[in-house]
Amino acid sequence: MGTFIISNMREIERGEILKTKKRGIKFIIFLILVFIFIWFLSNGENQEKIISAIKNIKIKDIKIKDIKIKDISFNISKSIPIEEGTIDIGNYKGIVLWNGEKLTKINNDGEIIKEKAFNFDEIGIYMGEKSIYIFEKPTGEIYILDDNLDTIDKIQMENRVENIVESFHNIIIHTKEELGESIKILNKDRKIIEKIITENRNILNYATNPPGNQYIVSTISLESSGIKSEVQGFKIGGDELFYHEFKDEIILYTKYIDENKFVLMTDSNLYCISQDEILWNRPYESLKDIYLYKDNIYILYSNSLEIVSINGDVKYTFSFSEEYKKMLIYDGHLVLYGDEYIIGIEEQDEIFKYRSEDNIIKAIKDNKKILILYEDKIELGTF
Repeated sequence: MGTFIISNMREIERGEILKTKKRGIKFIIFLILVFIFIWFLSNGENQEKIISAIKNIKIKDIKIKDIKIKDISFNISKSIPIEEGTIDIGNYKGIVLWNGEKLTKINNDGEIIKEKAFNFDEIGIYMGEKSIYIFEKPTGEIYILDDNLDTIDKIQMENRVENIVESFHNIIIHTKEELGESIKILNKDRKIIEKIITENRNILNYATNPPGNQYIVSTISLESSGIKSEVQGFKIGGDELFYHEFKDEIILYTKYIDENKFVLMTDSNLYCISQDEILWNRPYESLKDIYLYKDNIYILYSNSLEIVSINGDVKYTFSFSEEYKKMLIYDGHLVLYGDEYIIGIEEQDEIFKYRSEDNIIKAIKDNKKILILYEDKIELGTF
């Protein structure tokens, strides 16, 4: 029995000696690795690589190769109290507010410059580039206001007005008639130069090209086989130029890039079309906003942003952990906003990110600044 115990003790002693030797070897290896790492860091180029790698690990909000963060601050320079109930905002040499019944123009101190109320049964509004269009839908009565909220023109349609948009130098009015829906195109003198009526189809979108000699109309219809969207191109005062149909897709957006080429976005695809030829298309889901600026197409969808050239090449793709719903294009950079966050992007760089304490209703450009509309105030952001 004694021998058994001594034997076990010797085995334990041998094991401890072996463990001690292994620990000693590990310690020596550790010292060698530390020495190698210190030597590696002594090289300036290697230091830059390590710092760059650490920066890339920290960036989680935007996933893109070689992305950088520029340290540009976003500040709220002014907060202006307003009446609750404002649902829209415009910038017309001053801030213009719309509450569904009344337009109010204020200065940057919140002082009221002018108010204009409208006693319409069913009212519509379109804030154009320089003019504001207020219309009573059932009667077809349209008032056009300047930046001082003065009426500069009044147009009377014979039928119900559904919508009004500006398209380059033209005004397009979407109406409903007995035979179906129609659009009327007005020139810069606000004279009707074209009218088209659709039967058994609902009008979705419409646009004129930059010279104003062509236009497109997209429609939707329900067939036994499912939904069908169509887009037709016409010459002003002339015949049909082209026709495309899209099965089981809904056209959400159309806009001309040049005289013959235009972009068309459905609920599942982005198309670039020139007359009767589809040049390219890319799939997208959960579209939130789209914007054409110079030679780029900006597509905000799901939790991502993609910048695509007019040739269909993807330049940059960003993914976000926050929710964004709209875009503002500034000269040289892009601003996105959602209910809570505002982010600025310049090419591959995130230049700022701002988190609001209150729910953001809308944001618009104010030269190089941004006006942020809340339920009971407007904030002026600078960056």
